[in-house]
Order: sequence, then C-alpha cells, then structure tokens
Amino acid sequence: MNQDLIVFTIIGLTVSLTVISFIKNLRTKKTKSGCGGCTGCEISKNQFSCKH
Repeated sequence: MNQDLIVFTIIGLTVSLTVISFIKNLRTKKTKSGCGGCTGCEISKNQFSCKH
C-alpha cells in the first residue's frame, strides 16, 4: 500500500509540473525576434535582433 501511495504521489507531481510548465510556456511574451523573452539561450546569442 505504501508503494502505491509513493508512485501515485510521484505521478501526481510529474503531471502537475508538466501542466505548470505548459501554462508558463503559453504565457511567454511574444516578440518579433526569435528570443521569446528568454535570457541566454543559443538562439538569442546568434541573432542580431535580440538585444541582450
């Protein structure tokens, strides 16, 4: 019984973190550049339109 509780807890946490990150992805600021509001990815370093 304890193993089932632990497994269901892990699955519940995984699903909730996935939903939270999906919602955060939908709420990102849409810009004309390819950055999308991120600060420090490889795309923003290679594009001239991103102002970092």
